[in-house]
Amino acid sequence: MSKWSLVSIALAISLIYYFFGNYVQGSLKPLSDLASSGYLYLSDHAGSVFEDHLNQEETNKELRAENKELLAQTLKYKEILKDLSEDIKLIKFNPYENNNTIKIVATKVKGYSNLPNLSRLWLDFTPSSKNTGSTPRIFGLIYPLNNKIDSVACGIAVENNNGKFEAILNGDDKCTYTVTVGKNKAPGIVYGSNKKNLIVKYIPTWIEIKEGDEVITSGLDNIFFEGIKVGKVKKINTDNTYNEALVDVYYNPLTPTRFYVIEKAK
Repeated sequence: MSKWSLVSIALAISLIYYFFGNYVQGSLKPLSDLASSGYLYLSDHAGSVFEDHLNQEETNKELRAENKELLAQTLKYKEILKDLSEDIKLIKFNPYENNNTIKIVATKVKGYSNLPNLSRLWLDFTPSSKNTGSTPRIFGLIYPLNNKIDSVACGIAVENNNGKFEAILNGDDKCTYTVTVGKNKAPGIVYGSNKKNLIVKYIPTWIEIKEGDEVITSGLDNIFFEGIKVGKVKKINTDNTYNEALVDVYYNPLTPTRFYVIEKAK
């Protein structure tokens, strides 16, 4: 394009702007105002949305914290209700409430005493009288099931040199007490076997017993009183002198928490 052509175009644009500039500006002003208003609106709206988002995030954070706290309190209250339910169950249990010669005391478990052995636990138990003898005291442990009469033998509570009591449950090889087997009341002595079963030894061969016979405490050892359920005979072995019975026990808990201690059996 020649120099004169460029000069002509520039001159034409100058003349158009001179004669029609005010009109063009007036026509474009509404568009300019609209664009300006739109920009301001979007700026304000975006800021408001961002601020609302931040506020919502803060609210959600607070709600999550509150929900976490409520969940923790709910679990705590459930545990308290469970404890109260167990305590009420123990308080209502007294199968020999009209017998003044028997004394039964409710106790809680503190924790395991000899891990990994799960059959030994520390008890929160203090006898009503001090030990005046030279040998550690042994008390029977029972647990109520569905009603006052339906209770089972769990093991024994043994006093150590410091006066603390350790629960030695059925199945532990140190758990031993006297029992009778079946309707003929064949006498025997329970021994633990570190398994879910008990072994009743020294059963006289001349007294008939059979599989399915119920095993109960004899009350002759002053550890238990007579008649507390222990389990049922699963298998019988015989030698020339005695019968020996393998017993499926009634009490076999995974998480023991409470027991009754027979402080006085007679």
